[in-house]
Amino acid sequence: SAWAVFSALGFYPVCPGTTRYDIGTPRFEEAVIHLENGNTFTIKTSNLSDKNIYIDKMWLNGTPYNKGYIEHDDLMQGGVWEIHMSASPNKLLAVGKHNESSTAIKRELIQPAPYVDNSSPTFLKEVKVNILGMDGANIYYTADGSDPDEKSAKFEQPLVFTETTNLKFRSYASGFPPSAVQSAIYTQMPDFVKLVSLSEYAPQYSGSGKNNLIDGLKGSTDFRLGGWQGFEGIDLQAVLFIDNEQALDSVSVGFLQEERSWIFMPSAVELWTSSDGITYELADTFKNPIPQTQQGTVIHEFKLKAGNTKNRFLKIKALNPGPCPDWHPGIGNKTWIFADEISLKFIQ
Repeated sequence: SAWAVFSALGFYPVCPGTTRYDIGTPRFEEAVIHLENGNTFTIKTSNLSDKNIYIDKMWLNGTPYNKGYIEHDDLMQGGVWEIHMSASPNKLLAVGKHNESSTAIKRELIQPAPYVDNSSPTFLKEVKVNILGMDGANIYYTADGSDPDEKSAKFEQPLVFTETTNLKFRSYASGFPPSAVQSAIYTQMPDFVKLVSLSEYAPQYSGSGKNNLIDGLKGSTDFRLGGWQGFEGIDLQAVLFIDNEQALDSVSVGFLQEERSWIFMPSAVELWTSSDGITYELADTFKNPIPQTQQGTVIHEFKLKAGNTKNRFLKIKALNPGPCPDWHPGIGNKTWIFADEISLKFIQ
């Protein structure tokens, strides 16, 4: 390992981020480091044995050296570092101001940012949120999207939200600057829409789980962040039940395409409606307008007309575009459909 190599040479970067290497006992009588700038740094050790494990004297390029560390710049300039060993320690070596190695942090201290517990970002009726932070710190929060300060509400017990809320919070502690402002959005899902059934999605692209398509949150432009549900080599079929009396005007479904990752738009999306959940009628079909050859990440919403229906069951079917085309590096392999979110528009 790097630790073993460094230590065998006689020095080691104890504190990452500093320019100093702390000096230890070398294991070789001579070692040469060929530096990337073309210089060489030679370490010569005299009187080295299994008993002589203490450094007695040192010279850097012929000049007596009394520090307990060596600077990175000294090493990079190249030269010769001579070390004489002894069976007993030299208690005057590396002693005194500027000779002793130090890893003290003299910069301004940073206060750890507070954080929320594992509350789900979506909920039906209510969600309970607990904010945790550094011991001794006071946490202040807002629930209207504004940045909090010490005049804001002080967090003292778990918060309960019953509607979509943009929570922001930060902590204050004596001797520290305020923490950075943290935020968490809690979205209330519509309680009148229920997902009855859904095609099997890939476990590595599950979004927030079964209700990901109706949780009120839309996936970002990066499908790797987890907001999208992925369906490999199959059609996406979702059946919804609407528990209200309003007439439905239209249904929108968002899809993502990134051809380099074998993710394509569905060839078409169909909307079927039913009054009993058994017999369905085709209400509308939306064909894909996005070329498969379009590069980069593309997000598009497929909008289907529901015809002011009062049927309570909806079946949304996104047709898989088939294997990767001939021009694609993945020719013949299964393609993916990535979907999120299903949105409903009712007649007011």
